[in-house]
Amino acid sequence: SSAWVPLGGASGGGGAGAGTIDYLAKWATGTTLGNSQIFDNGTNVGVGTASPGSRLDVVGGGIRVGNSAAEGYAEVKPVVSGGASDTGLALSTMWGTLQERMRITNQGNVGIGTTSPNGRLSIGNNVANGFLDNYNEYQQILYDAGTAGASHGIGVKNSTMVFNSGAGGFSFDRAGNTTEMAITTFGDVGIGTVSPAAKLDVIGRVKANTLKLEVATVAPSSCSFSLADQGMIFMYQNIASGKNTPCVCALISGVASWSPMISGGVCP
Repeated sequence: SSAWVPLGGASGGGGAGAGTIDYLAKWATGTTLGNSQIFDNGTNVGVGTASPGSRLDVVGGGIRVGNSAAEGYAEVKPVVSGGASDTGLALSTMWGTLQERMRITNQGNVGIGTTSPNGRLSIGNNVANGFLDNYNEYQQILYDAGTAGASHGIGVKNSTMVFNSGAGGFSFDRAGNTTEMAITTFGDVGIGTVSPAAKLDVIGRVKANTLKLEVATVAPSSCSFSLADQGMIFMYQNIASGKNTPCVCALISGVASWSPMISGGVCP
């Protein structure tokens, strides 16, 4: 028949030791029992603490999980984000070595690929080779660590959707490496060209139901053509003549001069 046998009894094989109430016992030596790190008060279980505040309370380190030592493991552990009571959470996975992949700070900011997220979601430069960036002037949706001058991202600022290119321009690509439209750092827009020479530079045909051009009312300093100006025209509205004449700078008999675009108009 089965029965409880005291460890110190004749049939117990011998053994002695002392412990603290609510601690699970462990063998301190081959014949001596003592306290383990596990504390059980009947409601909560603590590892590394005698005051567990939840069903399982681990103090002093993280928790590792894995299938086997050969396959590696993942780890979740607390990290101090600020002062003694400012604690965040770090998630690490193994790829050769254990590396931190994601962090949640004490302020609730989430960082993927960065340990210092400064917005609600911060993505490190491992995304599309640095495509996403961050700067706290905007309420970024996608971004990574950066400064004002080098910031890239998408966000909302003063109820306006913002596409921030930092110190660079914008490129609208097709098929991965074919640029269909570009905006330079000077704000020039190129369609069919990545090097626009004016505020709007289009290579190809332009079709519009209505096309309205508002031209300057002050005459340019001169009407002349250079090699770089081939295929271009220059216009302005001559209001000084009292005729309110639209004028165009064009080649006439091989000479560049201003010509009125309406009958009886007056140009310089």
